[in-house]
Amino acid sequence: HAWQSNILAYVGNCFGAPMPFRYFKGYNNAFTDNTCVTVGNGFGAGPYSSDCYLDKSWAVRHNHVFTKTGDALVCGKRWADWFASNQSRDVGTTIHSWPTDKELVQWAAALLDFTPSIQSSKLHGGISPLR
Repeated sequence: HAWQSNILAYVGNCFGAPMPFRYFKGYNNAFTDNTCVTVGNGFGAGPYSSDCYLDKSWAVRHNHVFTKTGDALVCGKRWADWFASNQSRDVGTTIHSWPTDKELVQWAAALLDFTPSIQSSKLHGGISPLR
């Protein structure tokens, strides 16, 4: 099972250890290309624990993490220090400050290929879709 191309919004942690499923090989063995807006500090490893506690068979990469400050502790280190340490196979993952609600809604609409119809707009009192 792979978590891929999802949006996790307003969660306590994006992906982190200790999580029970990390002990079971072959289940939830990938976390890639996700967008995560976290409002919490996560579990012991931070709001996003990268691959520091995972079996090497797991794929963790190309995720976009958003925190209030645009920084976080990962595996006991500052974000930049963890990724500069060459201890991680988590390539392409980035961290940013929180997006606006409007941006987040636009991302969700794009992910779902959601284009409101004219009829839908009429049903909702003429409210135009966010663009």
